[in-house]
Amino acid sequence: MWSLEGCLKLRYNYHCYGCNHVKSSTANSLFYKVKFGLHKAFCIVFEMSTTSKSVSSIQVGKRFNLRQGTAWYFMQKVRKAMKSSEQFPLAIILVHVDEFTI
Repeated sequence: MWSLEGCLKLRYNYHCYGCNHVKSSTANSLFYKVKFGLHKAFCIVFEMSTTSKSVSSIQVGKRFNLRQGTAWYFMQKVRKAMKSSEQFPLAIILVHVDEFTI
C-alpha cells in the first residue's frame, strides 16, 4: 500500500514519509519488542488468564520453548497489565460466570 503519507513495511511496521519514522504495530502494548513471536505471546497471556492456579515461569519456558528468564520477564509485564486493569472495573450490573473455584 503506497500513499503520499507513508506505507506499510515488512512485519506490519508503518513508515511515515513526512518524518521518516517507522512505527511498530505492537507499540505501546504488552507485545512490543517481544523476541519470541506474537503467537507464543498470545498463548502465554491466554494461559495466564484462564488457569485457576498460577503458572510458573519454568513451566511456561518448557511448554513454549523459552528461557525461564524470558518467560518470567514477559509474565511480569502481563501481571502488571492485569493489575492496572483493576482501575477499570466492569460497569455492567449483571455478570455471567462460566466456572469458578472456591
